[in-house]
This record gives sequence, C-alpha cells and structure tokens, in this order.
Amino acid sequence: MTKTIFQNWKVLVGLSIAAVLLGGAFSFGLFTPKAEATEHIIIIDGSTPTACLPEEVRHWDKIIFENKKDILKQDGTLAVEKGTIMDIKVLDNPASIEFPLQKAAARLNQPMWTNDKGEFITVNDLKLIDVEYAIVCVSSNVFPNGGNNES
Repeated sequence: MTKTIFQNWKVLVGLSIAAVLLGGAFSFGLFTPKAEATEHIIIIDGSTPTACLPEEVRHWDKIIFENKKDILKQDGTLAVEKGTIMDIKVLDNPASIEFPLQKAAARLNQPMWTNDKGEFITVNDLKLIDVEYAIVCVSSNVFPNGGNNES
C-alpha cells in the first residue's frame, strides 16, 4: 500500500513539474509566431534626419508564408510547388485589424493562380510563418538635399 501511494506521488510530482514548464514556455511565447518591428535610421554624411510628420509615415508588413498545396497557373501547369516559402510586402493601416493570410491569398489569386483542385487560393491553402513590420517616412524633408550627397 505504501509503495503504491509513493509511486502515485512521484507521478503527480512529475506531471506537476511538466505542467509548470509547459505553462512557462507558453507564457514566454515560445510556441507562437511573432511579429517584429525594426527601426531603421539612415544617416548620410553625418547629417541627422528631422522628425517625420504623421501623414508622411507608412506602415509596411512583410508577410512570410508557406503553401500547403501546389499552386497552379491558369493552364494547369505548376506555378509554385507545395511547401515553398514566400513573402509579400503590403502597405498596412495601423488603425485597423489586418488579416495577413487573406492578403497573401489575394496576392496569389491576382495572376489567376489556383490551388491543386483548380479553386481560388484561400487562407486554408497557406500557413503563416511570420509577419515583419516596418515604419517608413516618405518625406523628402528628412534628409538635406533629398538624401543626395552632392551640394
């Protein structure tokens, strides 16, 4: 009887430790895709860029994804093989909710490509790998002389 209780206790302790470790991994986001923003500051010949006005700021997403099925051209020939990693860059509206895989599917459907069943490509045909985010200032006033090194 004592041996059975002790064995059950060891199993419970082991499961408790595994649950704590797994919970910690999820809380740190180890198993979830991450979107990252990178700040790029370009300085030409020691000049310092001026502030960018809100109307000059553009938000871009680089959507990295993989196709789960072959993608075919209009004539039925192979356009992109299953399992290919691709990316697209799209202008983003930071004030709205975005759907990266819908944007990727729409882009793949533009040349009238289809999935391996001859149907429009949907989000179910794709797997999201990552979304990278960039903010760009489109003002010509950021750098003196429009960024040209010539005086």
